[in-house]
Amino acid sequence: MNSPLCTLVADKNTLTFYGLPQIWDEGQYDLLPNFARSYQEAYDYCREHTPDVLVLAGQLVRPYPEAVIGRFRQDFPTMRIVFVDDSGKDHEALYNLLMSLRITGFLRHDDPLAMWQHCFRVIAHGGVYIREFQSVNSPPNPPVFNPTILTELSDRETELLQCLQKGLNNREIGIQMGLSEATVRNCLTALYIKLGISGRTQAALWALQAGIQGNDEDGNDF
Repeated sequence: MNSPLCTLVADKNTLTFYGLPQIWDEGQYDLLPNFARSYQEAYDYCREHTPDVLVLAGQLVRPYPEAVIGRFRQDFPTMRIVFVDDSGKDHEALYNLLMSLRITGFLRHDDPLAMWQHCFRVIAHGGVYIREFQSVNSPPNPPVFNPTILTELSDRETELLQCLQKGLNNREIGIQMGLSEATVRNCLTALYIKLGISGRTQAALWALQAGIQGNDEDGNDF
């Protein structure tokens, strides 16, 4: 059995701290005894305890969530972040923001307990859970990651997934990989079929669950 995931809660809503142990499956998580009420407290606790999971409320990172979460990503690259936000931000903009920040989980405070429980079960098993947005144009739920397929990916397919993680369009992918746009489109279509997904957004999510990350110009993971 795997060791419990050490978890820090950073949220002014005390119900998050006191409620989580009631929904977790036994042995999955180990809650730190104190919770953070500010971004700086959360950062200091992370420096001291190096938790496996950070449950982070959106109110603590506004108005610059990219900068705040980016700092956590830089200094604690293996830490999983569950983002809890009730801002009501446009669903597409928020979804794109979550993907760019490589959030492991996304919930709202008023989501049903069953949804919270399912989210943490998925994360405990190495998955990613992004709640469904309440819109007819909602982004798709994360695809089911099949680790067997990961071993069957070619170098080109892995590089395509890295490009999608970086948010590159087909022209930019073609330039980076030395392919025509038509070839990129064909390769992506074949990749989607192989992974059992419907498009580039789900492909980026699949890559996130698989641990495939985009590289910057110097070849470093971001």
